[in-house]
Amino acid sequence: KFVSRIEFIAHKKITHPFFGIAIYSNDGTMISGSNTKGSHLDISSIEGKGTIEYSIEALPFLHGEYLFTVSVSDYDVFVAYDLWHKCLSFTVTPTQSVKGLTGILYLPNKWHYLE
Repeated sequence: KFVSRIEFIAHKKITHPFFGIAIYSNDGTMISGSNTKGSHLDISSIEGKGTIEYSIEALPFLHGEYLFTVSVSDYDVFVAYDLWHKCLSFTVTPTQSVKGLTGILYLPNKWHYLE
């Protein structure tokens, strides 16, 4: 499981903020992006300190370094209140079950020998 906890301070009231994240491979290729609007999480307003969480139940990434982007803007994405573009990173270490695999994603699979 992957959990990103984003703590923020809104210095003034922001109605219907739009939080977004993006995950990139170390070479800069965007792997995934998500946001509160597309996920149908309507936050009526924020003001002062707060926290929002983004989670992935099963992280399908193989061993490597990954970059993380976090942003918050107005609901129509006209005003960016804060943007941390590829400023955060995390490392996925290999587990016994995925050692020797190549690429950036683990796709559950099975091999069968048919005579």
